[in-house]
Formats: sequence, C-alpha cells, structure tokens
Amino acid sequence: MAQLPKTTPTLLDPAMMAFRAGDLAGARLLVEAVLQDDPLHIEARFMLARFWLQGGDLTQGRRELEVLVKQVPNHVPGHILLGQLLGRLGEAKRGRQHLDHALSLNKLNPDAWLQAALIDEQLDDLPRAVSRLQRARQALPKHAAILSSLGAALAKSGDKPGAREALEAALAIDDRLAVAQFNLGLLLEEAGEAEAAVQRYRRAVQLKPDLADAHHNLGHLLINLHRPAEAMEAFRATARLRFMPGVEVPRNQRLFQRTTAAKLRHDVEQLRYLQAQDLLGGEVTQVITDHEAVLASLPQPVAGEVSVDLPPDALARLAPSYNRLLQWDAGAALPGPAVNPSLDWKAIEQGYHQHVPGIASFDGLLTDEALTALRRFCMNSTMWNEFSYSNGYVGAMIEGGFCCPLLFQIADELAAAMPTVFAGHPISMMWAFKYDHRLSGIPIHADFAAVNVNFWLTPDDANLDPDGGGLKVWDKEAPLDWDFKTYNNNEPAIRQFLHESNAQMIDVPHRQNRVVMFNSDLFHETGSLNFREGYENRRINVTMLFGHRHTAPARASS
Repeated sequence: MAQLPKTTPTLLDPAMMAFRAGDLAGARLLVEAVLQDDPLHIEARFMLARFWLQGGDLTQGRRELEVLVKQVPNHVPGHILLGQLLGRLGEAKRGRQHLDHALSLNKLNPDAWLQAALIDEQLDDLPRAVSRLQRARQALPKHAAILSSLGAALAKSGDKPGAREALEAALAIDDRLAVAQFNLGLLLEEAGEAEAAVQRYRRAVQLKPDLADAHHNLGHLLINLHRPAEAMEAFRATARLRFMPGVEVPRNQRLFQRTTAAKLRHDVEQLRYLQAQDLLGGEVTQVITDHEAVLASLPQPVAGEVSVDLPPDALARLAPSYNRLLQWDAGAALPGPAVNPSLDWKAIEQGYHQHVPGIASFDGLLTDEALTALRRFCMNSTMWNEFSYSNGYVGAMIEGGFCCPLLFQIADELAAAMPTVFAGHPISMMWAFKYDHRLSGIPIHADFAAVNVNFWLTPDDANLDPDGGGLKVWDKEAPLDWDFKTYNNNEPAIRQFLHESNAQMIDVPHRQNRVVMFNSDLFHETGSLNFREGYENRRINVTMLFGHRHTAPARASS
C-alpha cells in the first residue's frame, strides 16, 4: 500500500491563490503541473478533485477521487468526499461503502459520521442513521453538529424527547447552529410551547436569514398567536426567499419542475397583460415566447394526475421566470378605510346571527379605493404559483406572495365592524383563486375555521351568467366528529349527509365586491362558471378564514 508522501505545500500555493481569486481553470492547470512531476502527490490529487467539483464537473472530480483512493486506500478525506459525491450521483450504496471505510480508519472524523448518516437517510434507512449518530455521539460527545443531526434524526423517528435533549445539548455547545434552532422550534411548537418556539425560529432566521422554512413556520405560528403584523413580515420574507428571480430553487421543487396547461395559459395571459402596461422589461417578449412554446408541446398528464413534469429542455427555458415574482405589487395599506364604512354593519351582523347557523351576503364590502388597489395587486403580481387543482384554477397562498398590508387592513376592519361575529376569531389564513373562463371551480367542502369570508374582485360584465358564477352554500354544518380529510375532500360522504339531513342550498350569484360570510362548518362549492375570455375577465375569489374550528361556539347537534 502506498504511503502518504512528504508534501511540498509551496508548490500548491499559486494554485490555491488562483482558486481563491475565482480562476478555477488556472488553478487546475497549476495543480496538474505538479502531478505531471509527481503523480503520487496526494495533496495535489485531492486538491484537483475539489477544483473539478467546485467547477461543476462531477465526472472529472469523481475520476480524480477514485484514482486517489486507489493509490492511497487510507486517505480518509478522499473516501469521505467520494462517498458524498456518489450519494449526489444516485449511487448511495457505493457512497456508503466509502464512508464506512473512512470510519474504519478514523472514528474521530465528524464529517465521516455526518455524511454516512445522510447517506443512510437517503437510502430510507432511518434506524441505521439514528444508530450511527448515537455511536458518533459516543465517539465525539461534544460535537455540536453531530448532536444537531442526531436530534433531527430522532425527531423523524418519533422520539421527540430524545430529539429535544440532543438539540438542546447541541445548542448548549454552539447556539449559532441555525438548523438546530429551527428543529428545536418545531419540537417546541408541537409541544404547545408557542412562545419558546417563536424565539427559536427568530434565532434561526437571525443566524441564517435565507432559511425560508423558518420564516414560513414563524409566519404560521405568529398568525395563530394573533400577531398578524409580525406574521405578514415572516410570510413576505418566505415568498422573497422562495420565489424571487435568481434565488436558488427551494426544497419544494414541485412548484418549479411541474406545470399544467391551465397554469401556462394563465401565465402567458398575465405576462402579456403586464407587457401592455410596461411593467416588465424588454426581456418579457422572450419569456412569453418561451412559455408559449412549452405550452404548445406540453405532454398530457398520466391517468390520475393533474400536472406533468416539465421536459428538461422546457425546464431550462423557463427556469429564470417560471413561478417567479417577476412583478409583486406592494399592496400597501390605505390611509383611509378599506372596508366600506357606509354599510349598516349592525343590521348585517344581526342578519348573520338570525340566519342560523350563521351566513350573510351583501354588496359593497370594500371602498372604491380598496377594491381598485386589491384588484391591481391580484392582476399584476405574478404570485399565482399553485396549480395542482383538478379543475384547472390557479392559487396564490399567503406564504407564496398573497400577503400584503392591504389584506390585513381589510381583515382588521371587517373584524372591528362585526365584533359579535369575529370576537375571539382573529384572521388565521387567506388565499385567492383565479379561474379560467372554460373550467369549473372548487368542489364541495368545508373549511377548518370558525368564520369563512369570500369576496369577488372581477367586474360584473365579465360574467356571462348573472345568476351564477358565485358560491353555493348549504345550511347544514359538517358533523363535529368528521375529520378534516372527510369534510374537506370526501364528496360522496358530503352529498349523502346533505341529502339525509334535508340541507337547503343558498346560491349566491357572482358580483364584483360582493361578499359571502358564513360559519366555516357549512359545506360550499363554486357556482357554475361562464365568464368572458381574456385575462381581465378571469374570476378572482379572495378567501379569508378567521379562527379555528375548535374555537367556534358550542352548538346543539343537528
């Protein structure tokens, strides 16, 4: 077996200087010159492999590493890097062999333990990963990263107390571990320790401002804690980190690697609308051309699925623009009222309670200024990034861009105008859907909230059926013992329940600035749609949920 030779670092100093200056090609040439003189110069071989990998050439980097570990089988860093690389290349079992070999040579190398545990999880062998990290802890009891990884693995395995102990131990050693702070926040939130979880999430984003998942969880936790202004900032940070142009593709890659024909049609229409208003630069012409070309050649989804994978060439063409916040209207709060102060709110509130089990519909919800501003926000903002709905509509979610000061102003003013309806039920969620004129809407369901508020933004003349296009609501509440999956998705069970309980349907036609608010336990579905073609005629529905189902007032069984 070859022995590690004496190294002469000065020969590699110019290569490292070139590498640090960003001259990867020059750095490689300098290292290759060293290897020409001394093919067994192990440090040079390892450095060359790293340079190839840094430049994105995984094949050449792999080749150099394989030469290295063959020359010097006891080169621990080489086995670790090769094992990690093989995991990336989909050869996890071979990668684990190299990492296991590295550990057989040196049980005190933390990188070997950590990379091997990652490979275990990649191979869906969580018990092995947990066992490995427990042995790593025995070997290196004060290594914060090992404790952090052990905590995460234990949490996945269901051992929440063990996970919490390991994470707390990691952070006692080094509280700058952002992922450990985040994972401990998850455990605290699940345990009902909300304020402690908030502090952990905040520390995580302080340490790693681009940790989108931490901003996301912080937003949802804060809105549940009735702190909407703070939640809004967290949600807007989430959207910026996941959807702004140029940011790295987030973990939830489905939104960037899959699509539907309905989604692409919407995007083409919106891009042309923004182009006509000079809201996007000249490059939008090519963006539109790319979207249209992908739409024209898009394959059909397989049976049982809604969306399709973007073919590799289409993925490359659309990557810079698809599902990105190319335009994101500020949606600023108004200096004056957003909710119409001239309405007889007391009478509306009384009508809601009198119409048991709680429903009201009326026109003129928003002031003219608020209606114009909110419609502009929805028309201009390229935040319609949810598309996996069987009926073809697209959605904008609170964590994906549908989050602005104006929306929270509307929620606050609405709750203040009807205190006996919304008391104890702060805003808990909001979203919007936009519909193609030719497709149907949302099927029958109920929502997990106390009060549901729906209102429409599209002008009346877009609706070709003045008696339809709105919302159908039934006057019977979902049974209290039904779980979310049943009352939100099980249409046959819902229809049977409504039939057997003699439920009466209330059909509220679409009108711009008309609102329907009701007890969220009531089943409802979108009315039949018959709208004019064209982007400006697409039906836009805004939904706000207030409170949670378990906070709704107790009621007699129906």
